[in-house]
Amino acid sequence: AGVAAATHCSRLRGGRRAAALRGLRGESSRDALPRCAGGLAIGLHLSSSRLQTTCGQADPRSHCFMRVGDDSRGLPVVYSAAGRASNKTVRDNCMHMAFELERLFDGGAAAGRYVWIIDFRGFGMRDMNPRMGSTALPMFANHFPERLAEIVLLDPPRLFHALYRTLEPLIDPVTKRKICVVRGEAARQRHSALRWQSDPPMAAWLEAVASQCRG
Repeated sequence: AGVAAATHCSRLRGGRRAAALRGLRGESSRDALPRCAGGLAIGLHLSSSRLQTTCGQADPRSHCFMRVGDDSRGLPVVYSAAGRASNKTVRDNCMHMAFELERLFDGGAAAGRYVWIIDFRGFGMRDMNPRMGSTALPMFANHFPERLAEIVLLDPPRLFHALYRTLEPLIDPVTKRKICVVRGEAARQRHSALRWQSDPPMAAWLEAVASQCRG
């Protein structure tokens, strides 16, 4: 009975996720065919064995939302940087994030939470579209509930504060408490020592990105 109930719940979650992806594409449930933003079929079942994120294959710079390692708690770390993504289309980016999280958690079958690092290097006016947040935040809340363990904001600029004030009513109090703002090299080094040094390749990559790369 327990297995049957778990299977039923998994199917319900899968249905809600599929509905969310159809909504991002503007498709109806009757005639929807799961496709990525580039129009390539990804298959009807969103599982890690079949899901292939094809949205960024034509241009690897189109999106920037990817797993880079695990932190000191054993939680997967996802890195994103809007300023480094050439594709600024809201729907395309939300679908890419949804696909990556489906892959990370095996289509919803795997338990666990993740850490989301948001790097603001290169963040500019092109990244200030409030529709991105107003579309992505409900998607995370409704279809990936309680998956976020921590949100690390790396050097958010003053420009971002206006956007945050616009989106703040959409962020629930529990999620707000998970936000960690890291400003400057000294704060980044402290956070790295606490959370990232347990995964040396990831720590080295994040340090190189923060200290050497330009947005």
